[in-house]
Amino acid sequence: MAKPIPFGKSLRYLSSRNFQIGRVGPSKGEGITLPANWLAISLISLAFFGVFFSSTMTKHDRMKLDVPSFYAYLPSIFIYNDIKLNYINKNPDFFADKIWYYTTNSNERVIKHTIGFSLFLSPFFLAGHLISLLTNSPSHGYTLIYQNALSIGIFLYLISGMFLLGNVLKKYFKENISAITLLILFFGTNLFWYTTFEGLMSHALVFFLVSLNIYLFLKYDETPKEKYLYLFSLFFGLMVLTRPILLVSILFFGALALSSNNGFKKLIQPKISSAKNFLISFFLFLTGILPQIIYWKISTGSWIFNPYNEEGFILWDPHFWSLIFGFRKGLFIYSPLLLLIIPGFVFMFYDKKNLLIALLLITSTSFYLISCWWVSSSGPSWGNRYLIDFFPFIAFPFSQGIQALISRKLFIKVFSSLVIALLLILNLFQTWQYKNGLIHFDDMTRESYMSGFLQTKQKENWGSLLRPFDWNRRLKGRSQIKYSKVHFSNIGNKEIINIRSSLGTYLLMNELKPYAIASQLSLPNKYADLNVVHIKGNMICIRAHNGNYFKIDEQNQKAITASAKQIEEATRFLIEFPDPYDNQVHLKEKNGDYLGIVNEFPYLLKAGFKTPSYLQTFRYYCFVKD
Repeated sequence: MAKPIPFGKSLRYLSSRNFQIGRVGPSKGEGITLPANWLAISLISLAFFGVFFSSTMTKHDRMKLDVPSFYAYLPSIFIYNDIKLNYINKNPDFFADKIWYYTTNSNERVIKHTIGFSLFLSPFFLAGHLISLLTNSPSHGYTLIYQNALSIGIFLYLISGMFLLGNVLKKYFKENISAITLLILFFGTNLFWYTTFEGLMSHALVFFLVSLNIYLFLKYDETPKEKYLYLFSLFFGLMVLTRPILLVSILFFGALALSSNNGFKKLIQPKISSAKNFLISFFLFLTGILPQIIYWKISTGSWIFNPYNEEGFILWDPHFWSLIFGFRKGLFIYSPLLLLIIPGFVFMFYDKKNLLIALLLITSTSFYLISCWWVSSSGPSWGNRYLIDFFPFIAFPFSQGIQALISRKLFIKVFSSLVIALLLILNLFQTWQYKNGLIHFDDMTRESYMSGFLQTKQKENWGSLLRPFDWNRRLKGRSQIKYSKVHFSNIGNKEIINIRSSLGTYLLMNELKPYAIASQLSLPNKYADLNVVHIKGNMICIRAHNGNYFKIDEQNQKAITASAKQIEEATRFLIEFPDPYDNQVHLKEKNGDYLGIVNEFPYLLKAGFKTPSYLQTFRYYCFVKD
């Protein structure tokens, strides 16, 4: 990980509008000055390339999570000339983890995410493809050459977005405030992670598009030239093409337009020229989203298609509080500096009421919708990455909060600067923790957060404090299970359960040693599916995915294997609940010895432990299956 940039020194430089970088002027004492925004952007650029050259550029596995879906259009169109993805059949093993698609009822393959990411990254993809051809490197679209070309594109979009947002903020705040906001949005949030370590995700690109649209909108309102209106309309469509939920940002722009005394006030006047501009603007917006409509028509035969199937918004069950303050992915827990947006909104009431109304509309609506999404935590991620797309909007109240602190007395100003610096360091440290597995990608709780706070090594019991959330259960409209000893006793022998060790991994049949049970996967697959068969009282048998029962292998150091075809003496175990109102369990032999994990590769499950430590502690879960 790149070495954190000292924030305190930068903050002192940014306390004035410009930063003097050298005395090269014609007269003594004169020199060239660097605007504060450019200093901030320079520091961001140094951080990006520091991480890129030291860590990222040699990593082959950057196309993960949503990237295989966003990116799939590019190789499909420019390399394989097959947007219907039939070329996958020629080498299904190679493409198994490289393309994420949805299969329709008519057996057509449809790329799940929209085409915007591929559209904006296409120049960099083509540059990478050309380099691959000229150097006789593999040109299938997934080598390091392609990934590094995309990373450079992401960087350029990020810097452009920062530049545009900085210029917008200067219209309302002093440039030093704008520069500090840019630095904190990057180093003090998960935007840093999703530009560097997982920089091939689309968030930096969306950050650019939102900033560009705000810039073009305000530019037209100040200088009502048709070119700004038309560019805004086109790029608004392209922004929605890239991230459909950003259609709600029309609330922000609409509220500002209605309160305008400049360009947009003239636009809504009943004139022929106004009607013409409206029609042209609407046409340009449709042009922006047209590529996706054409793709759906080619792939499915329908102009409009929903590849998300049953996934969607659960509007009657928002997880708003956990989105903001929850320890799983709460915005203010993992990006605490953003708490400044709260006083920022308060202070905006006095001199920026029109902007305040527009910002309250977009933030409340977008946060509500995200909290209603079926997997509102944004799945495996560092912090809630969905919120990054709205950072350019919350940059306004954040800047207002910074301005309120800087305008206070010297003591408050110094104290606030110290707190900001410490929280910035905390965010960078927590980013390091996430990178090294000390913050879980989706199962954090208050207990696990407190146990791991400022820790550089994982505590023994940390994994047992994690709690997965059953997102499929939420999607199907079911409440989360209240686990207990009574609940376990009512589990049917055909109901699937998963058992997770305190290492945070699930028990499954080990492929390296057939039938041996190991604790290896951070997410359960079909090989981790188990059934519990109640014998009598607290005596049970456990049936594995292959239909065999867990058995103590006395000939192999009491390793547990899924090798018994029927229930026998060696397949019977006692289950113990340390807390009858929890899902934490101990498994025991009939003689009272415990089952546990051997804390070394391959983390095998075996019997024979005399006392229960964290390695002999498990949790059971009953997840809803797809």
